[in-house]
Amino acid sequence: MTLDSYFDMRTGRRPSRTVLPVVIVLTATALPVRAGMTVLVLSDLAQARLEAISFFAAGYLLLAWVVKGLWNVLAGAFSSLPRISYRASLSLMLVSGLLMYVVLTMISGARELMTPGAWEKQGIGYQLRNDPPGSPKGDRLLAMESLKTRLWTFAGGNQGKFPVSIFDPAFPRKNWMHPNGDAFYCYLPPSEVAGREILVYEPATAGPQRYVLLSDGAIEQWNERKLKDQLSR
Repeated sequence: MTLDSYFDMRTGRRPSRTVLPVVIVLTATALPVRAGMTVLVLSDLAQARLEAISFFAAGYLLLAWVVKGLWNVLAGAFSSLPRISYRASLSLMLVSGLLMYVVLTMISGARELMTPGAWEKQGIGYQLRNDPPGSPKGDRLLAMESLKTRLWTFAGGNQGKFPVSIFDPAFPRKNWMHPNGDAFYCYLPPSEVAGREILVYEPATAGPQRYVLLSDGAIEQWNERKLKDQLSR
C-alpha cells in the first residue's frame, strides 16, 4: 500500500503536495527517545501510614453497613424507629465517634487533674511514671525539667533566643552539668524554635534510655536507636 492510498483510505482525499515533504523531513530528523519516566514513590513511613488509613477507612465503611443492617432490623421490630439509609448510617457513626472522643478527652483531663505530674509523654501517647523523686531516673527527669525552666526563662529575657552554645557566658556553665556529675548535656542550638526539633539530650553516660528536651517544650525518653535516627536527619 502506498502512502497516497493510505491517506485516501483514512481521510477520503489525497494529501497536499506540501504535507509529504514535511512528513519525510520530520521522520528523517527525529532524535532517539530514551525510555523511562519519573515515577513518584512514597517513602516506607508514608506508605505504612497510607495503608493504616486505608485499613481504618475500609473498616469504618464496613461498620457503617453493619450499623445500617442492625438498625433496620430493630426498626422492623419497633415501629417507632424509622429505617435509615447507608448515608444516614455514616452520619450516625461520625456523630457517635465525636461523642466518644469528647468523653475520652474528659477522662484524660480528669486523670491528669487527679494525679498531676504522674504521667509522662512517650511518643504520641502517655504512660504512668514509675520513677518517683529520689530515684536515679527521677533525679534525671527533675534535672531536665530544671534545665528546661532555665532555658525558657533565658529565652524569655533574650528576645526568644536560646544560648548560642554551652559556652555562652550569659548562661551559667553549671546549668549544663548532668546530675551524674561526669558529663555535660548535649545541646543543639536552634536557628529558630519551630516544630519538634531536638534541643537538649542526655549524654551517653545516662544509659540506653535518655531524656530528650524538644523545642516545643516536651521531655521524652528515647532509646539509642531513635535518638541516633533523629540526629542523623
